[in-house]
Amino acid sequence: MRSRSALPLVCLVAAGCLDALPGQAAASDSSFLTTSVVESGGSVESGNYKVVAVIGAAPRATRATSPNFNLRVGYTGSVGARPAASPWLTGASPRSAGLNGGQTIVLRGGSLDRGGAPRVSIAGFDSPVNAFSRTTITTTLPTQLPPGPVDVHVIGAEGVTTSLYRGLDVAPVLRWDAPPRTGAPLRLRYNGGVGDLVFLVVAVGYGPPFSLPGFGYSLQVNPALLLGPPVGFTAATGAQTLTLPSITVPLGVNVQAFVLSSDPKIAPGAFSNVLAL
Repeated sequence: MRSRSALPLVCLVAAGCLDALPGQAAASDSSFLTTSVVESGGSVESGNYKVVAVIGAAPRATRATSPNFNLRVGYTGSVGARPAASPWLTGASPRSAGLNGGQTIVLRGGSLDRGGAPRVSIAGFDSPVNAFSRTTITTTLPTQLPPGPVDVHVIGAEGVTTSLYRGLDVAPVLRWDAPPRTGAPLRLRYNGGVGDLVFLVVAVGYGPPFSLPGFGYSLQVNPALLLGPPVGFTAATGAQTLTLPSITVPLGVNVQAFVLSSDPKIAPGAFSNVLAL
């Protein structure tokens, strides 16, 4: 996207445009940064301010302004501004990694080099910085991270922290495909490696963590209170939606996956994160 001083404008997705007001940003100071895999937003930057726009899915004409930026969209949108001098994270690429670690992750944002070399923390673990610039940080994922959506933090050289909450998926990942309701079938979404053999364990409560040598993470649910035998399936494409029978126990039901995988990011296997009903 470009500033208004360098027309024509470039749209944020098909839904709308974000541009700097006159005199606030030069075209060379503006940048588009993808905030998610569906490219639902972005940011622009001037010498004084940054603006992030998040474009929603519900059609509704709207116009939001700040002293320095306009957001003109045909979909629900929001704008927020903060001093440009502060580090600013907008996304991670790739968005998904594996708990065996070792993968290269590129964090994107702005002012990431302010004051010198930044530090990176992923799920509470230090992640080495291989290279950094004003708009990117290249890091190597630590080993044996917990599975599931995890937080990413960048601590600038001047001590200012910027974060992506649940900004990185560490496979194997379970998430709800639809909001869970007791007494109704449960729709789960699995994301991992191609051809993973997955066993879903449904139990009441948590038990003492149980680990297997060479396997990532540990069994967290209570194996003494299983609600039936594990449900097995093969994730032919590495991602799959599964519907489980309805659960009548009102509280304390947990779901976790045990995975056998040939994918280097997960192999030979691992336990997933836990979903609570």
